[in-house]
Amino acid sequence: MKSKKIIGLFLIVITFCFSFVTVFSYVTTDWGYHSKHCGIDTSTLNDHYRPAANQAIQDWNSSGIQPNAFVFQDTSSNNKMYTVYCDCASGGMYDVLSKNENLSTNKTTRFRIRINSKFVVWSTHYNIKKSVFSHEIGHARALGDIPTGTNTLMGNMRDRLVIFAPTADDVAGVKSKY
Repeated sequence: MKSKKIIGLFLIVITFCFSFVTVFSYVTTDWGYHSKHCGIDTSTLNDHYRPAANQAIQDWNSSGIQPNAFVFQDTSSNNKMYTVYCDCASGGMYDVLSKNENLSTNKTTRFRIRINSKFVVWSTHYNIKKSVFSHEIGHARALGDIPTGTNTLMGNMRDRLVIFAPTADDVAGVKSKY
């Protein structure tokens, strides 16, 4: 009986001690954009997609990544967002188009974000569109996919109706890189 009380007390103490520890869930990559300031041209998107893309950019900037990193809409940028039809299960794709081989981390100097119009059709719920755009912007900010993640923007298994903006884990990952 006494040993059960000691074990119970021990579990309570351990639980109390670890309740103050914050564990972040993010994966970073070396193929994020080379500069902490990242312009993206959304003018190539039609009116069914552009508002969600622009809101995704605003969501990243209001998430707490500043002053470490900043994303902005820039029609003169070489970094573009497009919609494409792809017979695949992916909602979006981040493509590195060029890298600076002289940078110590070999970071991206030009990229494109493609949104799959087969998966994210023009009539898709606004939050799902924002979730896909925000996720792909996360790649431009050096975040990798979390294959089993459900509670972060970079989690492939996230509920796209609920998680459509950067979470604390996503912000911590960006801050760790810039």
